[in-house]
Order: sequence, then structure tokens, then C-alpha cells
Amino acid sequence: MNNMKRQILILSLLLIGLGVTAQKRFKMEKGVYIGLNTTNVLKNLLSFTGSKLDDPYTISGIFQKKNTTFRVGMGIDYEGKKKDRILLPDNTHSKIDIRVGIQRIKPIWKKLHVIFGFDILGGYETDISSRGDFYNDDLILSTGAGPVLGVVYKINDRVVLSTESSLYFRYSYKQTKYKNGKGTDEENEKSSTNTLKHILPNSLYFYIRL
Repeated sequence: MNNMKRQILILSLLLIGLGVTAQKRFKMEKGVYIGLNTTNVLKNLLSFTGSKLDDPYTISGIFQKKNTTFRVGMGIDYEGKKKDRILLPDNTHSKIDIRVGIQRIKPIWKKLHVIFGFDILGGYETDISSRGDFYNDDLILSTGAGPVLGVVYKINDRVVLSTESSLYFRYSYKQTKYKNGKGTDEENEKSSTNTLKHILPNSLYFYIRL
């Protein structure tokens, strides 16, 4: 574990401790909040070649009921490139990530609060490369779950900022179809993987209550 991860872990423990001992309650108004991952949006707008994001959830929704929050998140990524068919293949990549979960909010100071919860994940991804009678088609289906820890800053009753860290376990199933040219049969390959991924708090969410 490097120094940065140690500092984040220590800070997280301090936030939890302060949240438990704080006296004031976070009175987040009941209702529906729609959030935008501003970090992902800026990366997509400023990157000419696209970028692989640790936090793929661009749009998020919060359904607030007392001090318990139900939340959903979705991220969609699509990229299609047509190249010189004599030399390079056409490529199409699409990906959908979804999460649903529940979280609790504990106060630290008047406007700053800690959140902790648990998410369930789902993912669908395709990557297709083709050139004439040659093609390669990857399909990846994934599911997973894990805890979430973050902080929330309440600007006013309608606007909230948040960032978070997560530790997700994910199971992925991959199926590859490929054909090596005219006259050959289509071949399939199947595999599965298990991963445990820690996402650092590198995204800023901007929420507005409807």
C-alpha cells in the first residue's frame, strides 16, 4: 500500500469517527436529486482520443427518504471508427454500466457530511473489429457488488456536491467470436474473471433536487 492510499484510509477513518460523534443531523430535503459526474464529462469533452475512466457512472440519481438514500448510476460509452479497409479494420466499441444501492448520511460539520453504503453492479460491453471477411467480436457481461465511502457538501437545500471511494468485487464473463476469412467457420471462445477493484475519490458529482 503506497503513501497516498494510507493517507486516504486514515482520512476515511477520521471522517467516520467525526460523523458518528457529531451532534447535528444532516437534513437533506426529501425528493429526487439528479447528479452529473463533472469529471467524466470534462474528460470526454477535452480528450481527442477518449479515456478509460475508473468511475464510469456519468449520470446519477438520488431518492431521498429521511436519512436513508436510494441511488442509481449509469454510464454509457460508445466509439466507432472507420479506417482504411485495405490496411486497418473498422472498430466499434460500446459499454453500459449500471449500479443501484443504498447509503446513509452522517454529519461532520454544518454543511459537510460523510456517506457510506453498498452498491450492486451490472455491465454490458461489446468490442467489434472487422475487415472484409475477417472479424472479431467480444461480448463481456459483468456483475458485482461492494461498499462505498464518501463525503457530501450541501451548498443549499437544492444543490449538493459529493465525491466517493468504492471497493467493488466484479465477476465478468467474456465470449469471443472470430472468423479468419472466407471459407472458414466461425469460432467461439469463452472465459470468466474475478476482480477486486478500489476506485479512489477522483470524481466530483453535482446534484440538483428536482
